[in-house]
Amino acid sequence: MTAFTSYVEIILQKLTGSPERPVLTTAEGRDITAAELHDSVHRMAAELADRGIGRGRTVAILAGNRPEALSARYAVNLLGARIVLLYEGQAPETQARLVESAETALLLVGPESAKAAAELLSHLEGPAPDVLMLGPGGTGLEAEDLTALAAARPSGRTVESAARADEDWCIRYTGGTTGVPKGIRTAHGPYATLLSSPVEAAGDPPRQLACTSLTHLAGHVADMTLAAGGSVVLQERFEPGAVLAAIARERITHIWLLPPLLYALLDHPDLATTDLSSLTRISYGGCPASPSRLRQALDVLGPVLYGWYGQSEALLLTEVTRRRTPSPGGAGRSPSAAPYPAWTSRSATSTTAPSRRTPAARCTSAPAA
Repeated sequence: MTAFTSYVEIILQKLTGSPERPVLTTAEGRDITAAELHDSVHRMAAELADRGIGRGRTVAILAGNRPEALSARYAVNLLGARIVLLYEGQAPETQARLVESAETALLLVGPESAKAAAELLSHLEGPAPDVLMLGPGGTGLEAEDLTALAAARPSGRTVESAARADEDWCIRYTGGTTGVPKGIRTAHGPYATLLSSPVEAAGDPPRQLACTSLTHLAGHVADMTLAAGGSVVLQERFEPGAVLAAIARERITHIWLLPPLLYALLDHPDLATTDLSSLTRISYGGCPASPSRLRQALDVLGPVLYGWYGQSEALLLTEVTRRRTPSPGGAGRSPSAAPYPAWTSRSATSTTAPSRRTPAARCTSAPAA
């Protein structure tokens, strides 16, 4: 029987190949090497394991676009525990319900999210989870700093993966547009398959600009990028002028955007004078896209658009591309769609995330018609 290799192990194995290679650039411009990221994941995993985190436990993360949020997620999943990713766009009452529905044992909080975490905790109806910070600072919340605890541990020691292919690495939630957000359990096996597949036109090696939340698709793109031997540049938030400048300065090859953010780039006055020659792929999705604005983007940016469909319920179902092929009316570009690798999710039938006591229906993704 072949041993299972989790997505975290895929990333960690890639990091060991070139330990001095910069793989993360913080919003402040500090580079983090592959060796540093590798070491931080294992140190955090060792600390969390000593606190009882492992298979069958749930850890929630509420943090901004900081490298510690990635390290912590990888550490939790390396131990076989599942993750719930929260973001500050959610109401604290909603966050509290998600934390309780997933039977969260530990809440990890970035200093920038301390106030939001305190509000979340105030809305819990049952026992509160343990809390650790992902860095010093932050106001309104008293908790130990996981990064300091991990840094105090010996360097060079590794933690063996406890992840199983058929167990959850994450409970994700729908947007709640039809009611209370619904939990979607995603297993390790299909996600490892996803990260083992090359991402077309993402760059060789890929260099991603994460200018939207790592708790959303930008985090998955970061996983894909690191698994492919690439690097990730972090920005705290989306601001079109700053994004254009970063693409040129950092020689970005791949970026993920919601369609309205793509429109903001198209409308920005700096677009015409910004060197975007390094950009080979813009992945977009998450909401309907205007055909006329997509045609405008193709005219201005070239054939770099890749539309993703089915990101909430199945993470990725299909990818729509625009290729330079003759159209029926003459020269032009015509669309084509391709399914992503087989993806399995387990969707809750109730209004809350499935727990260990709540069986969930299993559904397998299929290409959109």
